[in-house]
Amino acid sequence: MTLLELEDVRVDYTRGDGSSVSAVAGVSLTLEAGETLGLVGESGCGKSTLAAAVMGLLPTGAVTGGSARFDGRELGALTAEQRRQLRGDRMAMIVQEPQSALDASYSAGSQVAETIRAHRDVSRAAAKARAIELLEEIGIPAAAERYGDPPHRLSGGMRQRAVIAAALANDPALLIADEPTTALDVTIQAQVLRLLAEARERHGMGMLLITHDLGVVAQVCDRVGVLYAGQLVELAPARELFAAPRHPYTRALLAALPGPRDTLPTLPGRVPDLGDPPQGCRFAPRCPLAMPKCSVAPALEGTGHQTACWAVERPS
Repeated sequence: MTLLELEDVRVDYTRGDGSSVSAVAGVSLTLEAGETLGLVGESGCGKSTLAAAVMGLLPTGAVTGGSARFDGRELGALTAEQRRQLRGDRMAMIVQEPQSALDASYSAGSQVAETIRAHRDVSRAAAKARAIELLEEIGIPAAAERYGDPPHRLSGGMRQRAVIAAALANDPALLIADEPTTALDVTIQAQVLRLLAEARERHGMGMLLITHDLGVVAQVCDRVGVLYAGQLVELAPARELFAAPRHPYTRALLAALPGPRDTLPTLPGRVPDLGDPPQGCRFAPRCPLAMPKCSVAPALEGTGHQTACWAVERPS
């Protein structure tokens, strides 16, 4: 069953000088129930903006276009209250910076409990008990004793775990995880990934995993989407993408993975200014395979393994 369907999603920001920034430029993809879809790309490629668009958390002034449907419902047609009812319940998000997600005025544990009470008809005691259980599952030692600690008394890793616990509190159908393991050590990272995988299997949860860690992607994702400068340039089953990447940008990302070699390959240049992106393929200025035809943006095409590049074999 298709849980999330994005069609030609666009997000533009307006700068102070009145110019426009094209942060997401026509992204289309689907996420099935029970599937984990990884979204990768350099910083500034639009991954977090796309997630915020789905969750309805874009800043005031952002201009959106296209269609985003969750469980068959057009998200853009919902009222603010309807979107609020979905967030934290059927849809949840683990944000990249836990410090900004937790209110310094309240204990981290009580914020997990409040997430439960906001969407479930349970007592404070029951919500607290469930919150402590979640904090224990996510790897916070002596969770009952730490329940009342304000966020500033927790380490960055513990704050991240509290945010993850709040996201999983109501067994969401869709979880968007934006760099969920960045602040965690390797042992806790494995524990969190295992917990997320168990939640997916137990509830048929679909997960959109945003990360720079291609090792995590290879470990947990069913499919992978590669974003560059707001455009989806490759979308494929994870095994196939790692075994036979097609887009030059995907190849460059995988070539930069650490390995037993003397020098680490680098990709020259940087992500372009999205206020003035290149015409056509946005990767062309950095691409070793660029050709005159790249002045026209290629469509994402293919069956199963999709690529947006004139230099690779196009489907008939």
